[in-house]
Amino acid sequence: RVNLRVFVPDQAGNIVPAKSDLVNNLYVMDLNYDPIHKDVKFVEDGLFSILVPNRPFAIATAITVPGFGYAWLFADNDGKGYQQSVAGSELLLNLELASSRFFTLQSYYKKCKSEGCQLSTSIKRQIDKASALLNRARFLRPTDMAKAATLSMASLKESMWAGEEVAFELAKHRIARNKREERFLFGCNAFKYNNPDGDYERYFREIFNYATLPFYWRGFEPTQGKPNWDRLDRMSDLLGKAGITLKGHPLIWVYDTAGIPSWLEDKTFGNFYRLSKYRIHDIVEHYKGRIDIWDVINEAHEFANALNFSREQLLELTRMACEETHRANPNAIRIINNTMMWGQYAVGLGDKKRTKWTPREYIADVVSAGIDFEVIGIQMYYFHNDILEIDRLLDRFEVFGKPIHITEIGVSSSTAEDQASHVKHPHGLWREPWSEKIQADYLERLYTVAYSKPYVKAITNWDFSDEGGHFWPHGGFLSSDLKPKESFFRLKGLIQDWLSH
Repeated sequence: RVNLRVFVPDQAGNIVPAKSDLVNNLYVMDLNYDPIHKDVKFVEDGLFSILVPNRPFAIATAITVPGFGYAWLFADNDGKGYQQSVAGSELLLNLELASSRFFTLQSYYKKCKSEGCQLSTSIKRQIDKASALLNRARFLRPTDMAKAATLSMASLKESMWAGEEVAFELAKHRIARNKREERFLFGCNAFKYNNPDGDYERYFREIFNYATLPFYWRGFEPTQGKPNWDRLDRMSDLLGKAGITLKGHPLIWVYDTAGIPSWLEDKTFGNFYRLSKYRIHDIVEHYKGRIDIWDVINEAHEFANALNFSREQLLELTRMACEETHRANPNAIRIINNTMMWGQYAVGLGDKKRTKWTPREYIADVVSAGIDFEVIGIQMYYFHNDILEIDRLLDRFEVFGKPIHITEIGVSSSTAEDQASHVKHPHGLWREPWSEKIQADYLERLYTVAYSKPYVKAITNWDFSDEGGHFWPHGGFLSSDLKPKESFFRLKGLIQDWLSH
């Protein structure tokens, strides 16, 4: 085992030894950022013990960085990972986190220089300040860990601000330099699109050329053998006449409140597989030519697995969904959709035994199994991971050689409870408490980073309005009374600027 000294900010902003509750936010991961285990023991205030695996590893934790926000941070020994040889030693985790983040920041700075991206003087000053604070922390670490931790957190603040801005500036530089030839899909779910003359629909058409329609099994077929075609037929016709490209979501989702019909009594794998196959063929064939993009399977990496299917069974469902969609519509674009992209759920809160796939492992197994599909879908509800880490995540999925669609985004515009949404309480802290401006700032950076990457072909926000029944608290571009928020105008301006070049 290795001991970790960890300091965190208290309510007054002072850096103090971490309490036992930090155990819930500490885990060990490999160099693909997949969690390995969560065997962490609290020793005393500020001291934790972790089990050292027999392969290169990194350490993850989520803490508040004063002056930046609440974020997942990763210590990976400057990209090399830690070895078993650290067993028996003691690491100052704050210093390791600051060092690893500064190493990543330097790599992005080098990319900027090599690609001719000019950075502002203020960003360079932040980088210099982060470096100076980190060097002071390293010098003090042997004699004054508390002071070294305080300096490390100050370095982290500068590195995280600078890192996001460097990623943002580099993305803008790439967009200006490289014109996209294909029709990029800017979208949103259109679950309330039913009146071509309504405000919701009019604002929707002002921004988006892409819409997601709901095919949740429980709602689409409330009575066995009696699917509700009328609603989806009307929505697809209205949107199609407006020239908006359509996607259906999802064909398979092993999730009890939406993806599994209430009438399903025989929940064996064989029966679920058989009925899903019929359902997929009927739906895809019915909408052929109107809806040619499908989330064929959603969150099948054991995150949503209410029927406790094995990995082999989930892979077989994935294969069947891809094959049956192609059989019903050979021109269909098949998306395998994924969530919780860093896979923290795979180790679980307090669990020591790792039992679940991460999205990256699942996609790797799908590819290894020879399952044919077109697009990797990635959900983005992860403001606990800053924009630089999101940039790095996207690049980690590029290695599979498939186009990527960002299929769902949710960012709040208020810190207030939202009783009208599925998720009631806004999460996290990014730079400042959530507001319309902070929502717009975050989305501007996320969309810019994603759009700058040639392998990203579509971006979908998951709520268009806050009028009720939405998923994410205050997550829409329109308020509850259908008035545009700042994010609406910010995104509209971005899209118009990008498409005009």
